[in-house]
Amino acid sequence: MKMIEKLGNWIAIILFVLISATLTLFLYDFYSIITKSTSRAAEEHLLQNSRMSATLVREKIKTDLDAVYALSNLVSGFETIDSPEAKEMLKKIGNEFPFSALMVSTADGKYYTNNDSIINIQNPRYLIGSTNSDKNISVIYQNALYGRDMIALESPIYKDDKIVGKVSGLYYTNYINNILANTAIGSGHQYQIVDRNGDFILSSGMTAFYNYKNLYRFMDSVSFTKEGGSAKIINDIRDGKPGASSLIKSGESGYISYMPIGINDWYLFALAPDTGINLQTLSMQNPTVTLAIRIVILFIILILYIFWRQIRYRVTMEKTNQELEVLNERLQARNESLKVKAENDMLTGLYNKVTSELAISEYLSNEGKAGRHALFIIDIDDFKGINDEFGHLYGDKALTEFADAIDHCLRTTDIKGRIGGDEFIVLLKNISTNEDATHKAAEICYWLKKIRLSKEIPWKVSGTIGISIYPHHAESFEDLFLKADKAMYFAKELEKGSYHIYDSKSEN
Repeated sequence: MKMIEKLGNWIAIILFVLISATLTLFLYDFYSIITKSTSRAAEEHLLQNSRMSATLVREKIKTDLDAVYALSNLVSGFETIDSPEAKEMLKKIGNEFPFSALMVSTADGKYYTNNDSIINIQNPRYLIGSTNSDKNISVIYQNALYGRDMIALESPIYKDDKIVGKVSGLYYTNYINNILANTAIGSGHQYQIVDRNGDFILSSGMTAFYNYKNLYRFMDSVSFTKEGGSAKIINDIRDGKPGASSLIKSGESGYISYMPIGINDWYLFALAPDTGINLQTLSMQNPTVTLAIRIVILFIILILYIFWRQIRYRVTMEKTNQELEVLNERLQARNESLKVKAENDMLTGLYNKVTSELAISEYLSNEGKAGRHALFIIDIDDFKGINDEFGHLYGDKALTEFADAIDHCLRTTDIKGRIGGDEFIVLLKNISTNEDATHKAAEICYWLKKIRLSKEIPWKVSGTIGISIYPHHAESFEDLFLKADKAMYFAKELEKGSYHIYDSKSEN
């Protein structure tokens, strides 16, 4: 009996040891699985944040670059890109752009800005150059304005298919920092923008990189937990691939991600600390019930932790998606506004010279090719006298009233534009006879004569109109314009405030 009791005691002891060992191994394995799962989730989370942040930076810079491109087209419409009118236009619309400075530079190296800033370029090797035939993004203007580094968005200015200068939109490097600060990656993480050679371009809060100027040198100072280590990361970056990994530096673990931004060869490199999973050391001397309770508590904590992580991730994703939708709506509205400003004359709201010529040429070559149309060249009579006697304020008033009168007389489908200081152009579409054109010209002249600058100023505004008919007089815009212009000058010689259709007399 005693032998059986002793055997039973030994069996109980052995079972207790086996159960304790099994539970210990279970906890160890469970901890390892959770640790790996958490590591993968952290890497994926960091990678997703990097992707969203890279997208925001890319789309924001590309939108601003499109604005610079539109501005370069607008500047090219002036007689010279450094004319007083061009400089005045740059100052007027400078506040509409997000840049700290807008700069127009000529081919001989001269420049002017919208705010009379003095640009100091101490390291010109960073510039891509003004001879590039397409819009581009420079790397860094070092100490460009007020001793601070700036990024420049550049677009060449063409005249007669020749580059005569460029428009540069400059903003401080912390402008991109602010973009990243408004994303998930900007919250408690460190980031660095590098090129494919690993050289640092832009950083924020990167205390880990203070002693380094190159990403690859930094990676030589850390160890990676994944197979391939730094060699795989370097190859991925040079091949344009994204990725993430865990690392250990100075005994502390963390995570990195690398994501191509899609601008030049820039990469967004992010570093996040490892929050870890804290477990109390389990003692083999504790009773089995206590160990079981700890296991249950551990399971609950782990389930709550994972649940909280998922909720936080979903909330973050939902918030980011909403912010992206709002940003896209604002970008679309801004693009529409920029398109209108690029195509229209800033004072009158009619098409500018470039847009007018392109719209008329395209219409005559396509939709209106088989029709009959009239081209009007309208000139304000004695406009210089208005400016000289009453000042540019009343000169501008005459121009706006003149444009309103023309717009009042024409259909919305007709093309209307201001092509010079006191000169306007109209394409009257789809007329049946020449009388349709003369009736409309007479109506315009009538309304123009009704314009008054003010009650105190007796000056009578009038306009003279030259007319050419498509395709009777010419089939190309250039020839139609030339003949309408000759008809306008012939009409001025006969009687100001009148109109004339091109004929052989107009050549005299």
